[in-house]
Amino acid sequence: MEGIKPTTDNATESLDLFENDQFLSNWRQHLLPLQHVRPLSPNWYVGHKKILNNTLTVKKLYLAGWSVAWSQILSPVKLLELTTYDAKKEWDCASIVWSQALESHQAFAEMEALGHHILQLPGPINYSIDITEGSEAWINQLSANTRKNLRRKLKKVQPFSRELLLLETPAETETFFEDFFRMHLQYWQEKTGFSYFEHPAERDFILGWVQDLRAIRHPHITPQLFVSTIEGVPVNLSLNIRFYDKSYGLLTINTGHYPELATGFVALYDQVIDAEKQGIHQLYQGPGDYEYKKHYCNLQLSTQCAKIANRNSTRGKLYLKWLAHQQARAKLQN
Repeated sequence: MEGIKPTTDNATESLDLFENDQFLSNWRQHLLPLQHVRPLSPNWYVGHKKILNNTLTVKKLYLAGWSVAWSQILSPVKLLELTTYDAKKEWDCASIVWSQALESHQAFAEMEALGHHILQLPGPINYSIDITEGSEAWINQLSANTRKNLRRKLKKVQPFSRELLLLETPAETETFFEDFFRMHLQYWQEKTGFSYFEHPAERDFILGWVQDLRAIRHPHITPQLFVSTIEGVPVNLSLNIRFYDKSYGLLTINTGHYPELATGFVALYDQVIDAEKQGIHQLYQGPGDYEYKKHYCNLQLSTQCAKIANRNSTRGKLYLKWLAHQQARAKLQN
């Protein structure tokens, strides 16, 4: 499958991983393969979302990148592309997650002036561990109770030998993902009855993408596959991407061994210490209100999710009204 080739938007030297040309050129598809998307341009994709008990399909427009859950920028180039599609009704509603970027503010104002309706909804919170001042400073910023719990966990695991292994060869990569997919399937099937990795297309997609990232040998984009072991037994698998002095945590799962030793917390701590040695200053943990993020991440970035109705799409305008109604109902219930 051909890689995405983004238009030039000063992205090549961007210090945002998800706006970087080298990253995007290897992110072959913005959404999950099962959502049947089609590209309109290197920057934009259309997906089909079923609503109202699958009785209505809305053509949703998304920015290319890692995921709509990470903050994005609606830059002039992307805005120009977006406005060229509205007359043809190639999309009903666009969705952009953003974090108060000035460019996006200006773009939204321009779109409203053109007659597009925009609904701003609360977006996901992105969590990060900042060790710019060192790991000790990070620990001291945690709550007293969290520090106490961390010390207790580290003391409990101290009698056991443990390692943080970095896998680098193609064979190690394939073995890593074979184990990761198997354990992800087992865990989430038991917990929720569903894992998106149960579909071969999803597994092939993420494995191929990581292999492609490694192949480009970009000096500042490095996929890192970590295996945490206790007594030689793998207890945690993590996929991170290092970009300059930042690390982006994309996938992680515990293997189920030594559950009494809080292996996920211990693995995270060991990765923080290793990152400090590598000169990494921030470890992005991404969105998702997991308890460990609330306790161990000392930075939180709030985002907004802009829903933009195509001014030429009646379906898009109705969809926006439906979203506003859903938001009002949720506020009343809370």
